Parts: sequence; C-alpha cells; structure tokens
Amino acid sequence: MKKTMVGKAIVRITVGLFVGVFLIGCSSDLPISGPVAGSHGPVTNGGAGGSVGGAFTAGGGIPVIFDTSKLGGQTAGTGANPACGAAAVCKPISCGAILDPCGKLIDCAYVNCPASMCGTVTPNECTACVPLTAADCSTLGKNCGPVPDNCGGFIDCGTCTDPECCGCGGEPSVCGGVANSLGNSGLKTTCIAGHQGCLCDDRAACAPGLTCTPQTAPLPSLCCNGTDCTGPSTSIGGTCTGTGKATCTPGVTVPTATSTLDTCGYVATTFDESTILCGIFATGGGKEPAQIQAFFNDEKSMTLGCSTADKPVSAMPSNPGAVYYPQVGDPNCVDGSARPMRPTLYITDITYDPNCKAGDQQSGGTAYDPIAAFGTWKSAAESATGRVGTPGADPTPKNYWILGSAADSVPAAVTSQCPCTATSCPGSGHTAKGFGTEFKYEAGLISGHSYRLQITGHDGDQSSGGDAGEACVIFCAGTGTCTPYTCADYPTTVCGAQPDGCGGMTPECRKCCTPLTCLDYPATAIGKQDDRCGGLTEDCNENF
Repeated sequence: MKKTMVGKAIVRITVGLFVGVFLIGCSSDLPISGPVAGSHGPVTNGGAGGSVGGAFTAGGGIPVIFDTSKLGGQTAGTGANPACGAAAVCKPISCGAILDPCGKLIDCAYVNCPASMCGTVTPNECTACVPLTAADCSTLGKNCGPVPDNCGGFIDCGTCTDPECCGCGGEPSVCGGVANSLGNSGLKTTCIAGHQGCLCDDRAACAPGLTCTPQTAPLPSLCCNGTDCTGPSTSIGGTCTGTGKATCTPGVTVPTATSTLDTCGYVATTFDESTILCGIFATGGGKEPAQIQAFFNDEKSMTLGCSTADKPVSAMPSNPGAVYYPQVGDPNCVDGSARPMRPTLYITDITYDPNCKAGDQQSGGTAYDPIAAFGTWKSAAESATGRVGTPGADPTPKNYWILGSAADSVPAAVTSQCPCTATSCPGSGHTAKGFGTEFKYEAGLISGHSYRLQITGHDGDQSSGGDAGEACVIFCAGTGTCTPYTCADYPTTVCGAQPDGCGGMTPECRKCCTPLTCLDYPATAIGKQDDRCGGLTEDCNENF
C-alpha cells in the first residue's frame, strides 16, 4: 500500500487485478474512504465536504477504501462532525479555550471553575478542589469580610461591630481599629509623624536617628530605626466613645468664641493673651501625614522651651530661622499657672462625640511638640526649684511675617487677623506685633475622623501671669472618607483580590496563573493557542 497526494486529497489505493486512481474534489487534507466494486458504478458525494459513496471493482472485486471520517469536518451525507464543536469538546470539567479535532479553537469559558483553577494539573480541565466554608474562618484567624476559599472564590467571614471595621487594624479580614481607619495609611495607631513606626513627614524625612523607609506597596513609607519599623501600641491624644453618629465636616472649622469663652470653650481670661495665636491650619491625613500649622505674632518672640544643661533648646541658626525636630528643653518646665512653656499641640478624636475634650490641656491630655519651627523664637531659663521658666531676651531684629523660605506660606486669613507688613505692624505695647513664628506639627491621623486640635504657646513675657494663648479648631482628616485602594495601587506581580484598606477587598486584580506561550507548544502548532489562563498566545509559527 502506498499514499498518493492528488490535489488536496490523500487517496489510499489497494492494488488488485485493476488499479484505479480516483480523483476526489474536496477542500480537506484528510483521508477519504469509499467501497470500490468490480465495475464502474455510480459515485456519489454526500454534500459539501462529504464522503464519496461510489463503487467500482477491479477484477476480483477487491475494494479500494477512501476514509471520509474527517473530510472537512463532515460525515457522509450528514451535518457537522460529532467530534467537533463546543458540544463535543466542552465537558463538565472543561475550561478555557480548546482546539477541537477540526482545527477550530472552542471557547469553553470558565463556567465550571474560575480561571485560577483551570489547567493547574491537567490542561483545560478544572482542578478538583474542596472550597473552604464560613466555618473555616476562625481556623484561618479571620473574622470579617470576604476571604479566599482556596478554590478561586470567596467566603464571607462576617462583619465587625462599630466602631471597629474590617482590616482597619492593619490585618486583612480581621476586625480592628475604627471605622474608616488606618488601613490605607499602613498604621495600627495614630501617631506623631517623623517618629518611629509613624509616617514620614511632608519632606519624606524623619527625626534624627530614623530613616524614611519604603514599605510594601501600596502602603506609604514609615520612619524606622534600621529595620525596626514598630510603632506605638496606643493612639495619640484623647477620645470619647460616645453614642452619637460619626461626623466629619471636611476641612477646618473654627469654633465660635464669645465675650467670655475662647474658641476652646474655656473662660477667655484663663489664657490672658490668646491674640498671639493668629491662625491654625490643617491639611492631609490618612496615608499622608496631617500637617498642622500654628502661626504666632506678638511684640515678644515666642518661647520654644526651657533650656537646661542636659536638655537644651534649639537656637535660631539665622533670622529668620528654620529648625526641624527642634529641641524644646525640659518638658516639665511650666509657667506660673502650671502650663507648659513650650508650644504644644493637644489632640482629641471627637468623631463619635463632638463635645469631647478628653485630650485637652485642661483635661490632662498629652502635649505634643512641633516637628519644625520657622521665623523667630527664644528660650527660657528654668528656676532652681519648681521648674518654672523665665523667658530670655528677644532676638533682633523683628521679622514680622518674614518666616524664611522653608516655612509655609502665610495664609491671607493670618495676615488679616494679625496685620503686618515686611517692616512694621500696627499697635503698641501689648497690642503690638512684630515677631512672627510658625510652629508646625504633623501626625498620622485617620481619614474620615474628626479631631479637636488645641494649640498653646507663650509669647515670652511673664509680666502678666504668663502671657499665654490658646486656640482650638475642628479638623476633618483626609478626604472626609476612607478612600479604598484599587488594583492600580498594587504591584503588577500580585494576583487575586487584595485588601482595599477600608475594610473591603478589591476586585480580582490579575489571574493567579502563569500563561503558556508558543514555546510551550509543539513546533507544528499554528495560530493562536490556549494560554491556559483564560487567554490566547500570540500567533505560533505564523510563517510556517
């Protein structure tokens, strides 16, 4: 027996007493069959691409067989080849794109399993898998939100009790933190920026001895001591749980003062010279540090702290000066009314109780120091007993509102409250101005939470019982809401759903699958092939 190529058909001819070469007009390169009788009989074609059912014999009636089982994907006199098409190749365990026997790529899709479970063991077959259930949540250490079921889907591990939220404590699918919390800041507690375990400051820098260190995307950089990025175990400032509904009015709101009460709601005469505080401004929050700027101006320069032999106060390097992470002397040094001599920030989270004052100076709250000082300032001497400070001499000359190139721009509202030109300020005596200062504070705060910010400071004149001032503002950190991450915030190497930083999960970012390429197919493969990850390869051997 031998094979003879005739046009586009392969004809197998059995040689007997009579040898015939039968020419068949078809478009397939596949074998054809048909019985051959001893004499020329009728030859029929079962349709386009169909089989030939003719009969002729040679002498002893030896049949010549033409195999038509694969001729053009058709059977003799009938429709489609039953071995081809979706009905034939897409089985209950099939998935992805499959090349059928007729050379057509059939899309079996991913109705039987997700793409991540297709072809991991056998090409184009769903890998057997027993999905986890909600009963497995506790074993996984998860108690909220969607959790991968290890079979390409998710299980629901429940919800959190307010004010906690899912993933807000820094661990995905675990209740913690507070609603709209620190998930998208990379922090587990609120903190002072520039310090260990907290956000780097607005210059991408940290306090001396610490390094601004990138974290795994999309988390922001943190200040670390070598490789130790451990932050504080508790949040800064005070808070009241309250029973009210969470509120956060975007931006900065200044409480209204009255003839008897200041903007903090305390008797105005308690701080006898609050006019030295010309304005408080705040921006940022969430995954960026909240920047809080306090602008002072008075006829006496501001006191940065009480200097001692072992606790110095940073000197002005120039006039105007600029110092980051200034030394503020003895933190226990106070004025005659037991208030800190250094400029301080007090913070209270009032999200669930707008009347809360737990973090105020008057409530025994924690005082936080500025991370930068701009303009002019001086130090105070500490008494031998009682740790009461006495301010030193003012620097010369007055700087008015010239704070230096490193300082923030002085807002128009500040110059309106405390009007000065580059060379003079109106007023005389205690109403005069001239020594301008910006003390800047930065903190890692929760986006969408409302904070009461209290600033206190001394103008360096003890003649009137301390000449201290205070003011308060209400600040809604961040955008007023928790902005969730999207897949675009994650590296291109991650796959599957990821924590969105606000208690939920992103959509599936990428298929957890390594696609095949043309190199994984035989050299005879032509055209696009199934990449086993829900797509197709490029054209393989397109010039073959």
